[in-house]
Amino acid sequence: ELVSGQSPRRLDAHEHLYARGLERQARQKNREEQAKAAADASSKEADTCSRARSRRYYWQMLERQIREAFFIATKGGSCLAYPALEDFLRHFGVLKAATSAADGRAPEESRRLRLALWRHLDPQKTGFVDFLTLTVFFHVLMGAVDEEAQCLHNLSQVAEVPSATKGQVSPEVRRRELSSINEEGFDELIAAVTPMQHRASEAAAAAAAAAAAADPQGSRICELLMRFNPKQLRAEFTQLYRDRMHYAAMARPQELAKGPSSPPLTAASRKMAQRFTRKMQEEIDREARQKEEPVGSQSKEPKACNGAKAHVEMMYWRHHQAEMRRQGLRELRQAQEVAECTFRPRLVARRAKSAECLRSSRVASTATPRKEAEATATPRKEAEAIQGMRFGV
Repeated sequence: ELVSGQSPRRLDAHEHLYARGLERQARQKNREEQAKAAADASSKEADTCSRARSRRYYWQMLERQIREAFFIATKGGSCLAYPALEDFLRHFGVLKAATSAADGRAPEESRRLRLALWRHLDPQKTGFVDFLTLTVFFHVLMGAVDEEAQCLHNLSQVAEVPSATKGQVSPEVRRRELSSINEEGFDELIAAVTPMQHRASEAAAAAAAAAAAADPQGSRICELLMRFNPKQLRAEFTQLYRDRMHYAAMARPQELAKGPSSPPLTAASRKMAQRFTRKMQEEIDREARQKEEPVGSQSKEPKACNGAKAHVEMMYWRHHQAEMRRQGLRELRQAQEVAECTFRPRLVARRAKSAECLRSSRVASTATPRKEAEATATPRKEAEAIQGMRFGV
């Protein structure tokens, strides 16, 4: 029988175990990488949610402070004029309050700062700005809408650059350039450049349309975001938003001294409070009648209902009700613990077994005859031993 010279090599046991160990190590490494990727994704998602929540809180804080400063500077008006801009900046906390010992250069620096701000706020030179323009401007300056503002501003710049470049080139230069390009290359160039030119304007228009659909003022907000350049504003007004952190606490000393203020009462809240007081009064009277009936106080004249009880009595009644609820919860918890306990001790003593069944009795009964036989055999053995003794004389 012919046997092939090259038979398939069979793996030994140790090689097979080594290969399985390598596979197991690779699988474990793959699982660790997947777990790490999942943990990174979850942490990134949580970080994104926390950043979005922090930005929303920052927006609300800025808008509230801008609204308060705008209301004080305009005295309840709808537009802010240039003379009131200084009061707005001081109440907003970005401008130092005027003092008698201030340097002579401070008024000039403040005037230059206000002029630079007004050029951005009122480029049409109408003489006033509204609340929305101020809100968007300071949101962009303080970094509350950094990414959105920069994206929309870049889109507007890309949309404006081709049209501006097109208007600067003379007709002779255009004719000379077109004559140097053949028809086929010109068609390819137009096909490639035209979408790039219109893509930015279309994206900006789509963003404005989406914002307008979500909010009636959304289109105007998008226009303002396109107009304000975040990088330029921060480079020009660096000291402005730095001073805000320094002078923000000095702008509202009275509000900090007042502490938390209670919300104002309205007609609806007063009605709700009266209804709640009336309900508590009825419960107090009902419990008082239930306590008096078993004692036999039916003959007593009922007390005249002269409105709500005293505040101390009502608070004592509420405390008593809360204590009764807590006591009921304690009893319920104790009953649940007793029901869940598995330890059941046997308190009845076991009945004693008979003496015949005890092991000690059985041992004693078998040992007694043996002891008696040994006691009778001992003298006989001693006598036989004495008789067998012979001493040589």
